Amino acid sequence: MKKLLTVLMFITIFMVGITTSILSKDYSTYPTNTLVSPEIANKIIETKKDLIILDIREQKYFENGHVEGSYQIWEPDLSVDKVIKILESYIITPNTHIFLLSDNANYKAIRLWWILDMYRYKNISVIDGGIDNWISTGLKVTKGKGTKATVQTTYKFTNSIDLSKLAKLEDVKTAIAKNLVILDTRAYLESDGLIPNDRGLPKGKIPGSYNIPWDIMVNKDKTFKSFDEIKRIFDKENITGDRPIILYSNSGTGSAYMTFVLKELLGYKDVKNYDGSWSEWVYESNHGDVKIEKENIFKVLFSYLTKREKLESVITLLGVWGPLAFILIYIFITITILPAIPITVAGGIIFGPVMGVVYTAMGAGLGLSFSFLIARYIARESIEKKFGNTPIFKKIDQGVRKDGWFILAITRLIPIFPFGIQNYVYGLTSIGFFKYMILSIIFVLPGSSVYVMLAGAFTSGDKAIVLKYSITASLIFFGLMLITRIIKKKIGFQN
Repeated sequence: MKKLLTVLMFITIFMVGITTSILSKDYSTYPTNTLVSPEIANKIIETKKDLIILDIREQKYFENGHVEGSYQIWEPDLSVDKVIKILESYIITPNTHIFLLSDNANYKAIRLWWILDMYRYKNISVIDGGIDNWISTGLKVTKGKGTKATVQTTYKFTNSIDLSKLAKLEDVKTAIAKNLVILDTRAYLESDGLIPNDRGLPKGKIPGSYNIPWDIMVNKDKTFKSFDEIKRIFDKENITGDRPIILYSNSGTGSAYMTFVLKELLGYKDVKNYDGSWSEWVYESNHGDVKIEKENIFKVLFSYLTKREKLESVITLLGVWGPLAFILIYIFITITILPAIPITVAGGIIFGPVMGVVYTAMGAGLGLSFSFLIARYIARESIEKKFGNTPIFKKIDQGVRKDGWFILAITRLIPIFPFGIQNYVYGLTSIGFFKYMILSIIFVLPGSSVYVMLAGAFTSGDKAIVLKYSITASLIFFGLMLITRIIKKKIGFQN
């Protein structure tokens, strides 16, 4: 029964992953049609006359390649008062269709969406993936300074600001008192105070706030994740649409981004962006009656060893030193008997289906070797007290004496016992170190490569890579099931 469930679980993961990756993205799963693909946007732009395209990037990047006919706006103009005056000179009628895009997964474009949404302007489309996805899709861009407003109109934004979408300082204080959801959208490392923020603000967070970074809402190709993927992230933190939510970042841009995610991609209703965000909160902590919360450093560090998304953030930040950090973290996790699956999956996501396997093999090989040596030569007595009388030790010790490397093959190919504990238990047996090390690496590699290949393939965004490595991982998986069954039958081992 256990084998059947394992096989069914793998098939389910495989089919869901490959279907999601290979089929075209289904935008109808989102509750609104604000997010559109570059292809759909291009068709509308080619056929509709009453529209405007706003590109929110620095002038030098805009001039290097932009959608023909688009207008350039940049950060200094993204305050509410400035941007409205600029748009009043561009927009011809209240029905003009506004298309928004920028770089960096539309980070700045969605800040502009939030301002327009505050003014109750409804006819807006955000082009999924921004200019990066527009180009990668193969759509045309043009170079140069771009379009300038030539027609000044008398049109004015007639709607007043919808303050129900804006959180003030007092709203945040009330939310803390009522234990409502306050969501910190800054990067993990920044929210946890492990790196300084780019505005020179003190470390810490608003008391009681959760942390879900804005950038984990997007794929590697800068497009938004699917409805189901995003929903799972929030469900994991028990953040649902029936609860009031206040969002903050450093200065209100990251939280505006997450406001778009919650309202337009998930359909949550009671969502407010605290535009003053961490900048205002820090100021008030020095001049008012609000407090800054700081997590226990040991609790924070432990969370980076057990949460895959946080591991990814650290390793990605380290750049060329990332592989070394990954290997060292894998060694530490193995020695401390923490779950190895999160970092194994992270290896595939960060380094891809090939190099992820290489770095995972190096980290696992060194980790299991150090654990063995610790058990045999450094802390044998204490480890023997902990594991010497356990069923795991007795079965493995008996198997080593009776069947030699067969027991090692079985327990490594498909872990019957927890991976971290096995490493120490084998150090208490009579098996030689080099035989243990070499055979362990050989037999651990197939199983771990399945996780790495699937994770790396599904996050690559390349349909050919998804198909290639999904099939490879599937063949390895079912080969493991077959080989393990043959070996167990041959030696009569039953777990």
